[in-house]
Amino acid sequence: MTKGTLVQKGLPSSVPNPSQRNGGLNEEVTPEWNCPLDLAIGCVFRNEARFLREWIEFHRLMGVQRFYLVDDRSDDDYRDVVSPYVDEGVVQVVEKPCPPTYAGRRWIQYQHLVLQGLCRELRGVTRWLALVDVDEFLVPTAAPTVLEFLADHEEAGAVHVEWRMFGTSGVRRLGPGELLTERMCRRMAARPNPGKSIVKPHRVAEAGIHRCELVPGRSYANAPADPAPGRDGIRVHHYWTRDEEFLLGTKLPRAADMKGWELTPEIVDFHRTAYDDVEDRLIRRFLPDLRERLGRAR
Repeated sequence: MTKGTLVQKGLPSSVPNPSQRNGGLNEEVTPEWNCPLDLAIGCVFRNEARFLREWIEFHRLMGVQRFYLVDDRSDDDYRDVVSPYVDEGVVQVVEKPCPPTYAGRRWIQYQHLVLQGLCRELRGVTRWLALVDVDEFLVPTAAPTVLEFLADHEEAGAVHVEWRMFGTSGVRRLGPGELLTERMCRRMAARPNPGKSIVKPHRVAEAGIHRCELVPGRSYANAPADPAPGRDGIRVHHYWTRDEEFLLGTKLPRAADMKGWELTPEIVDFHRTAYDDVEDRLIRRFLPDLRERLGRAR
């Protein structure tokens, strides 16, 4: 990416500013150690301007060095948010709107193709690639950062990370300066879920939204989402609803279009309250540093 260029038309093929390598496994056996990046995120987004800065700064705190954001027809002011990060070389925006043939209920196929392209193009660029969305925050349970958690899983082709689904917590709209990660503190009780993947791109044969098909001889590591206190684990805090204003005005209409739902009053009431079963403040140990980062970013 050329520094200062906000939007590129194609998927990324190279990355400047290599990170410093601190040693590691034998490079002849593990060629990913020659990658200029240790950890990146790749995802599709649409009209997420209100939440992008907090998501970016939180994951920078977690060790993410580069964000590959594929814009699908956004018409909000997200460019004002990401421009400083683009200038810094932290964010690369790829303009790739969903074709009409994949709109609506076929949108998932479009997302699959985008993730496949990211995994293909970022081989040799980043050692780890987290395939998480803008409403998903990677939260280690004990390690200081996601990157440090991944250090124990270098032999894996990918790590599967369970969702914990968070609701509105009764918040009508987040106020100026309020953190999504602090106010949205109630979630659905734990249950089996598809979760998301952090992958080694060159070990991916076929990308997937939740799990990827890996090359022969490589397998997934399954990380505990609720280990014993002080034990290492990781989870995705999935802020699916965000606040009530976003849920009712953006999320549910978008989901109804994609999934063919009829937004009856019963369905709306379900999604307004279904994710608020229990309080969960695991993320709070990171919030003082996040507030500091956000203050500098503004």
